[in-house]
Amino acid sequence: MLEGIRVRWQEARGARLKQELLDAFRHMNAFTEEQSERCGKALVFLSQQWIENNGPVKSCGIDSCKGMALELKAQARQRYATDIAASYGLAVFSLHLESSCLPGEDANFVYAQTANAIKTSSDLVKTLTPKSEKKTLSPQTEKALEEVTKALETEQDPERRKMLMVHKARFEMVKRLYEKQNASSGFGKIPR
Repeated sequence: MLEGIRVRWQEARGARLKQELLDAFRHMNAFTEEQSERCGKALVFLSQQWIENNGPVKSCGIDSCKGMALELKAQARQRYATDIAASYGLAVFSLHLESSCLPGEDANFVYAQTANAIKTSSDLVKTLTPKSEKKTLSPQTEKALEEVTKALETEQDPERRKMLMVHKARFEMVKRLYEKQNASSGFGKIPR
């Protein structure tokens, strides 16, 4: 008997999530292009972070999904006045997480629609994000780095050696910076 009550309560919660999702989509349809892009980026960022940290949503524990859904809803409420687009991205992802833990047709509908929204947003963000060229050291700089490295191996004068080490450190710092920029996803964090 108690199990039947629990299942009916969860299905009722799924119906409530469906209504929240439909309301959110209705509001999101009125977004400007910039707001839509911002909402999509927030949704994609959250999805990527979740998968990176926790794995696929359906394979995560119920408690972790529900806890994070509550936290995301609280953040969405806080952001609503200052960044409505990111707020809706947070809200839709919270619905995605919570619906993954619930039984019933309505919860499955919410999960499928939010998964579709994440996929669509991901595709849209990829087309909107400008393709940046991979940054590398110029051939002249690469050659200078090699020459400095070779000179360091043979140099005996402490003052000249110190100067060469400074040059090498600068070249390597720029090289690491380029590598870090090339490795980044391009979506970035959601600014506060």
